[in-house]
Amino acid sequence: MTSTSREDGYTLIELLVTLTLLSFITLAIGSGLHFGTRVWEGTEDGVQMADRADNAQTVLRSLLTSAVPVTKGEDVDFEGDPSQVRFEAPAPQALRTAGLVRVEISTVESESGRALHIAFKAAKASDDREITLPTGASTLRIAYLDASDSVPAWLDRWHDRNRLPDAIRIQGDDDASRQAWPDFVARFAIGQRPDCAFDPVSLDCRRTQS
Repeated sequence: MTSTSREDGYTLIELLVTLTLLSFITLAIGSGLHFGTRVWEGTEDGVQMADRADNAQTVLRSLLTSAVPVTKGEDVDFEGDPSQVRFEAPAPQALRTAGLVRVEISTVESESGRALHIAFKAAKASDDREITLPTGASTLRIAYLDASDSVPAWLDRWHDRNRLPDAIRIQGDDDASRQAWPDFVARFAIGQRPDCAFDPVSLDCRRTQS
């Protein structure tokens, strides 16, 4: 009687099946890692966008709340339209000057969408400064609150008035812009106090005589 012997090992079919299974496993792991990376990058971009908008709005709020109602004739030196606003305010500490400076805030195009360009015009041209704040929004519009009537209204323009607007708003025109740049509203500290007259010495308001 003859006996046959079989060496231990994989057959060709078993090897092909094993390689096929390994390919599926590798593909699944790779897809999971790629998805996880995209989720991480999206989250990180969202955090950076929120931080960018928060920092820009902090700077804006500090500037706008310090605006003062300097008069030229019978009107306050304040001009605003949907794309820019100009007013007088005490010079920020970062500037190498004292007293009042003219602040001009305008929306401009940038590589990442709309940005806010802020220019400080001092008495000496050498003390002028400019900064640009990215927002991540594709559209931005400025509006001005008039609460003098029984029904407050947001206006596109504010010119030739004897007072500052009650508030200023900067917002995007579409959902994507509003997500990148949350609606920003700032009130003017002195403009909100009817018993206040601007004092050019203290750069604050003094109470009017009743």
